[in-house]
Amino acid sequence: MKWQGATLTGLAVIMAAFAARNWQNTSPLPPKTAFLDNYVSKGQVESARLLAELPDGGVIQCSPATVYLFKTPLRFTKSVTILGFSTTANRSTVWKFPIDSAGVSFTRTDTASSTGNIVSGIWFDGGHRDGAKAAHGCYATGRTDLADCVFEGFAGHGVFLDGTGVKGANGNVNRNTVTNCRFSRNGGDGLHVDGNDANVITVTGCDATNNEGNGFYDGAMMCNLYISPHTNGNGWRGGKVTHRCIRWFALSDSVPPGIEPGISQNWQAHWDTLFVARDGRCLPATVEFQAWQPGRAYKTARPFLFVGNARHTVINPYREDNQAAALFSGGTLVINGACRMDAKSKGQWLFQSTNGTTNATKQIKQ
Repeated sequence: MKWQGATLTGLAVIMAAFAARNWQNTSPLPPKTAFLDNYVSKGQVESARLLAELPDGGVIQCSPATVYLFKTPLRFTKSVTILGFSTTANRSTVWKFPIDSAGVSFTRTDTASSTGNIVSGIWFDGGHRDGAKAAHGCYATGRTDLADCVFEGFAGHGVFLDGTGVKGANGNVNRNTVTNCRFSRNGGDGLHVDGNDANVITVTGCDATNNEGNGFYDGAMMCNLYISPHTNGNGWRGGKVTHRCIRWFALSDSVPPGIEPGISQNWQAHWDTLFVARDGRCLPATVEFQAWQPGRAYKTARPFLFVGNARHTVINPYREDNQAAALFSGGTLVINGACRMDAKSKGQWLFQSTNGTTNATKQIKQ
């Protein structure tokens, strides 16, 4: 029996499985639970068999300190709960996918916001090089709550919450939650949210680091909430360069080849300075700030890029200085935090004044 039901026999099998793994357990697992270890053959997960036997509402239980290898991406068309153990060193539950492969997708055709998936405690490893930008770590067209997960090294976005309805029927990721997750070294954005039905989403305590695109992108229609998001080093391949001893970032979505930072006519429309050494030193090119190439086109990437007229709320955002300025649109409300903003940002920024005794409101609409 792979998927245990709420029967005495099923619980006995579950308890025996726990004992075999020396796990401490004080309560039975939920009904319809299977151990992913039972689907491993010759060192790899038998994805086709797992998906075929998965019941609607099934629970996949993973082991700690285990790397699960997958030959192909996993597409879940039924509601599922995936439970890992941890994403901390030496105890991580890792799902590892082939180089430039997508990771997991949740594309149930019945995508009402009351129907959802839960993923917790998994490190998703994509091994990204230069693959298709549609190969996302996690792609969801229905509510998929993510907690304590890492999405690293995918060619596309780390996570794409798609409420556009373009793929699947009636894409709806309203009321989604993303909690304590990290998005790093992905070829697209860290977290990408888009669509008319991608609203009232709550993102809490998440980190976007060293993604080639934006840290957090939001193109939804209204009312998403970001609490203490952290960003560092995003836009490192397509939007940041070193040239003439100065580090620059791209301002526009399309910087044509040959627009030389600081030199070409009208270069100010395409480039802005990010770092100039105060002591006059010549800043060298690095992996993150590669040398400007005259034959290459560039595009901007930001720690936060909110587009459209949505009215989102961002509480205590933090932006490290090695990336472009944040760009908020519509009626975004920003409360406290440390986040350099582009002059084109719109909305309100509420913050404490420098003397620490009074509050101030800054209109960030230009």
